Amino acid sequence: MKKTQKIIFTLLLTVAIILPATVGAFATSPERVQPRWASIATIELDMTFDGDDGNASGAARKQSTATNIEGELMVHERVGERWVYVSDGYAEKPVGTLAVSVDFPAEEGSTYKAVFTVTAYTGDDAETEVVEYTETY
Repeated sequence: MKKTQKIIFTLLLTVAIILPATVGAFATSPERVQPRWASIATIELDMTFDGDDGNASGAARKQSTATNIEGELMVHERVGERWVYVSDGYAEKPVGTLAVSVDFPAEEGSTYKAVFTVTAYTGDDAETEVVEYTETY
């Protein structure tokens, strides 16, 4: 009887170890699993200040399967409870890294927000991502 109990215990233990792995493997269908960005590879956004001048710069790279990438960079200044438009820039590229740079007048003590909207196209499908960066000068 002990040998039978050992066999049953071993089988139950084996099932207990294998079952969670198989359930996880079938929990999601492959059609629903995809990377975060299908057409956009990377996005970077930064802001610098020097004297009375500010600069916001954004860079984005498309995936190799994407056919075009475009970006708009807008800068706003915090005035009271509102964000007020300061300046903007736009660029598009079919190859390479997209770069957009915006110079703007800056005042010490003010808070600025850069909003970089990037759209990459793969065939007829457009993918858009918005990145924001806020900094007080």
